Amino acid sequence: MRDAFDDLERDLRRAVRARRRRRVRRALVVAVAAVLALAGVAASQIARAPDVEREVTIKPPNAEVERVLFEAIKATMNRPECRIADTVPPAQVAERPLVPQIASVLPALATPVPGIDPQPSVEMLQRSSTTGTIVSQSLRTLEFGGGLRLSVFVLDDAYTPEQDPEACAEARRKRAAELAKGELLKAVERRLGRVNRPPPGHQHLYMSLIGPGEPGPHTSGFLAVPKLRTGIVQRGGLGATRRYAGIVSGPRVARVQIDPAHGRTLNIRVLDGFYVFTLARGSGQARVIELSASGKRIRSFRLPR
Repeated sequence: MRDAFDDLERDLRRAVRARRRRRVRRALVVAVAAVLALAGVAASQIARAPDVEREVTIKPPNAEVERVLFEAIKATMNRPECRIADTVPPAQVAERPLVPQIASVLPALATPVPGIDPQPSVEMLQRSSTTGTIVSQSLRTLEFGGGLRLSVFVLDDAYTPEQDPEACAEARRKRAAELAKGELLKAVERRLGRVNRPPPGHQHLYMSLIGPGEPGPHTSGFLAVPKLRTGIVQRGGLGATRRYAGIVSGPRVARVQIDPAHGRTLNIRVLDGFYVFTLARGSGQARVIELSASGKRIRSFRLPR
């Protein structure tokens, strides 16, 4: 299951970076929108037997643990020791198994591309203050028509290092101790021990849509659990056209048809489960249709504006 606190940590950090950058990648999403009211929860249960008294500890509710975690992170994130490290170690490149959420939709990413250079992807991650292990067999640059390219790779064990991880962890523990006691504090401290590292099995899929003459890759990725996002996952472009990148719903999809309200229908080829296309502004509401090799419709949805 996706860890809401891991998402919160990442979003808080992105919000801080956004203050220092002109381009805001993603607004701060508050994972804990409201704290559930806690009432009538006993601290212990007493089970009696002859001549014996036994105490059974009750685990604190997850909502209360996450509330304290949220407050501890928010209170310390701008401390010098908790800021993003000035120097981020370069990502490693190694063969790793893909999580089922990716492998089932994009099985082609399990087959390596001979001669692919991982260095541009490693450098992009360093610029975004992220490190981890790039899954070597997933690295590829797909060439589409009109000079459009799509750089793709999967990042395993992604994390953002702090200036002084040990001092930051201690500052967070102190703040947590001001907010919680007893079993609640113990539960928070256990979570603080793995705040900056994702649980096993968490992978990010990185995609970068690169236009003619543009350097790349240059775009951040998105978490593939609990479910890989499919459909249109990137869009942008200036001037008279907008460009889109998408992921098919599964390996049965052989081609994609784009049917705009104004203009001609586009037949788009699928490469390793990805597709890229451009539309002129003013094309109106378009529909995306996924087709099998025999032409059978698999899925249809409206193109996001």
